[in-house]
Amino acid sequence: MRVQAISLFWLTLLLMCGCKKPAIDKSTEGAREAPKQAAKIHMKTQEELQSAWDKLESETEQDPELWKKVAEVYERDVRTSLPSSKRVAWQQLYQVLGDPNANPAAARNVLQVFIDANATEVVRESVINPRRGVPGWELTTIASQALGTVRDKKAVPYLIQALIRNNYPQPGSESATLHSNMKRKLLGAIQRITGLDAGIDKIDVNDPEQVERVISMAKDWAKQHNIQLLDK
Repeated sequence: MRVQAISLFWLTLLLMCGCKKPAIDKSTEGAREAPKQAAKIHMKTQEELQSAWDKLESETEQDPELWKKVAEVYERDVRTSLPSSKRVAWQQLYQVLGDPNANPAAARNVLQVFIDANATEVVRESVINPRRGVPGWELTTIASQALGTVRDKKAVPYLIQALIRNNYPQPGSESATLHSNMKRKLLGAIQRITGLDAGIDKIDVNDPEQVERVISMAKDWAKQHNIQLLDK
């Protein structure tokens, strides 16, 4: 009887342990979701970029002046001799935007070529590509101004994402000024495209709560206009 009682005890204990649901570590849930979100944004961007290459290749075949501008920037800032394919030239120009810290002047020149060519897909992406330091902020500032000028509605999710990533006060003097100016241009582009009356001119861009209020309004505007946000 004693042996049976002990066996029953251990069997019950094993069943209880086996049925118990594993605890969920809440602290890592967000970390597991982050790569999925990044991949989703990246895939969306790649689809848009393929469309951009097709359009730019076609346009430079038909517009000698545009190709002349591309060739000038390419030979000065990328390589001394042009590739045989116009598509490859555009793609190699685009690679310069991936690391503006390597050559900030070249990155600014290249971005301007894409802006002049109305390659909004690339200009949008240049707003959200992760970069560190002043050269990246300068590109985001230039890109957001350009998108605001053409009132590109599809750019709103990218501008929102850039604001979310930069919604913090930057320490330092010169860097703080550049960072604040970038956020003002992002907010200004959102206002120009959406027409939202958010009092952006009076916002303290270094107050995360004030910036978050505009972000929330811009998200609502995007949903009302059936424009998919990047964080969904």
